[in-house]
Order: sequence, then structure tokens, then C-alpha cells
Amino acid sequence: MTTTTTRTESLSIVAETRKALLLVDASGGQGWVQRRWAREDLTVSAKTWAKATSSFAIREAAKNATFLPVEIARETEKAIAVEATVTCPHTHQSKERLAWFPKSILGSDGSISRVWLARKEADLRQNFEGYTGASSLMIEINVERV
Repeated sequence: MTTTTTRTESLSIVAETRKALLLVDASGGQGWVQRRWAREDLTVSAKTWAKATSSFAIREAAKNATFLPVEIARETEKAIAVEATVTCPHTHQSKERLAWFPKSILGSDGSISRVWLARKEADLRQNFEGYTGASSLMIEINVERV
């Protein structure tokens, strides 16, 4: 019994790590592929390439996601504050805090990037260091995905 595997056209390397290659095809599709899956002529199976490109697109979309504040709690000339809730899952206690964002980082539509949200979550988590259960705090910043 023989099986036939459809190969992709030759791909180009955009970036590489010790274990994986970021490849691009002629149409501009990109995807990370493990080195062991790529053949010496830089082809991969069609199934592998389809999976790699869809995973790459999903990760890039998540990386570039933006969020709009549901409600601005306070505003100054240079920054806005959005309500944030820090909850300990063990004690079920919650604390309300303000997450401040400089206006200079806001998008033209007032959106906040995922990177800035992650920074603010880390800042809030750091404020509670030393408390029992601080590593498992749940942090919710009052924003919605655009």
C-alpha cells in the first residue's frame, strides 16, 4: 500500500530558531514549522502547511488585538483610568483598583493594545506581592475586545 503526500511549492525562510523555521510561500502566507517536518528542499506536506499558516494567523491576530475601555473611570490631560478588579480565588475577596493608561499609547479610536493590558495586569499583580495566593490572583480590567 502506497500513500501519496502532496507537497507545497518551495518556501523561503524568514526567521529560524534551533527547533523551528518561519517559512513564507509565494502568496505571502507565513507559518512556523518544526525543522524535522521541513524537507531539505524546503517543502512540507499540504496538511502541515495549512495547519502552520492558520495557527500563525490566529497568533498574529491575538498579538495585534486591541481593546476599548467599557467605561473611563477618571481622566486627566495626559491619561485615562479604567476600573480593574483584583480577585483572590481562594478567599473570594475582591479589590477595586484603577488601571492608568497614558493617552499617548491609545489608538486613534481610543483603543488599548494587548501589550499595554498585559503590562497593567503585571503592575496590578506586583502591587499584591507578599499576600497569600498572590500568584493566582484573577485580574479583570474593564475593557472589551474590538
